[in-house]
Amino acid sequence: MARVWGLDEGDVGVIFRDFTESAVPPSYRAALVERLEELG
Repeated sequence: MARVWGLDEGDVGVIFRDFTESAVPPSYRAALVERLEELG
C-alpha cells in the first residue's frame, strides 16, 4: 500500500509510530523500508 500511496521512508516511519515494536518488530520495519527502496 505504501507504494500505491506514494509513501516514502519518512511517511512509513510516521505510520510505524502507531505500533509498538512487539506488534511490528524493528526487523520487519527495516525489511519493509528496504523493499520500498528496491521498488523505487
